[in-house]
Amino acid sequence: LKHALVLLILGIPIAGCTSGPVHCSIVNEDVLLEDLAREPRREAVLVDIDDTMVSGGLGTMLRLYLDVAPGGAKPFRGAPEAIRALSERYDVVLLTARSTAVRDETIEWLEESGFPRLPGVFCDRVQTCSDCQEDYKSRAIAQLRAKGLRPVWGIGDRWSDMGAYARNGLAAWLILDGYGDADWARSRPIFGMRSWVSGAHAPKYRVSSTQDGAWDGIREALIAEAQQAPDAPVLVEGNQPE
Repeated sequence: LKHALVLLILGIPIAGCTSGPVHCSIVNEDVLLEDLAREPRREAVLVDIDDTMVSGGLGTMLRLYLDVAPGGAKPFRGAPEAIRALSERYDVVLLTARSTAVRDETIEWLEESGFPRLPGVFCDRVQTCSDCQEDYKSRAIAQLRAKGLRPVWGIGDRWSDMGAYARNGLAAWLILDGYGDADWARSRPIFGMRSWVSGAHAPKYRVSSTQDGAWDGIREALIAEAQQAPDAPVLVEGNQPE
């Protein structure tokens, strides 16, 4: 039965990239409501999952769903500890394009891997094209804001993540998987290196040039700079990719 459902999941991306509405599903909404009821109110950090918290993508998602060597995926070094530390200062919410079909399995795996229990937004249809993912995440951010969330930072690995964060005025942190990562070039216009000459009205952006150790820098910087004024539009951790 699961194999048949996987075929269905794999068929959904075509439908998921149409212009029709894409619905967001919030898991662990009780945690979100607790965060929103906290006084004084805290700012929020939105975090992607695949290739941001853990190496993966569609393949990892399907292995998790089929229960085929799900333990092969591991969190990036320092990610669970960083998320726990950030959760003491911010409302941290997962924002992923993963399908609701693997929502429960994903949350269970994250908690077993040392991450705290977090609220998360999942998509009712798998989104494979980057433009669709950007649009979906933009809609999700608007939905979270309507509930009262105050997102100020977004963390992800794709230019589409950066686009969704920028469209909503968030500061953003891009995690690359090396100097040849194509998302660097696609993110540069979003970061203002072409269209935004001045950073006066642009959010603050940071880039980790490699996945290894990225979360150590994220943890340190976001906690230390949470209440500081924006620096230059683009701050690159490590050597700047060409």
